Amino acid sequence: MKMIVCADGSDTSKKAIRRAAWMNELTPEAEITVICVYEDTQIPPHYGNISRDGVRVEPEGIPLDIDEVYIKQKEKVLKEAVDILREMGTACSTRLLYGEAAKTIVTYAQENECELLIIGSKGRSSVEKIVTGSVSGPVVQEAPCDVLVVK
Repeated sequence: MKMIVCADGSDTSKKAIRRAAWMNELTPEAEITVICVYEDTQIPPHYGNISRDGVRVEPEGIPLDIDEVYIKQKEKVLKEAVDILREMGTACSTRLLYGEAAKTIVTYAQENECELLIIGSKGRSSVEKIVTGSVSGPVVQEAPCDVLVVK
């Protein structure tokens, strides 16, 4: 069985990861892949200051390439997921993907002939949901396989 677990660092995402480990006890032959999607539409973290004359001043020590910051954050999310699974005696592979989250998850599931997709019910903040929408809803609607939504 091929299982995909979606990780975004949220509490429900961590519950989904633990649920995948629990399900692996029932089907030890399962192949688990933890995916994390980097979206360029994410609300950027606050950094830098605007001076009185309207010129942006970069703080010292902050990378100018904000993508690098986000990629490192997503890699940290994947490492956390691997650590949780390893603690529970479960092996997995990981993939950092790029694109609009729901669409990217569904496409990856299709291309990899996923049989079960596990996703948290809410990972984004309320502001992000208003701006970019929910991820789990469209995934449930479009996924080519069974989807387990963890609350």
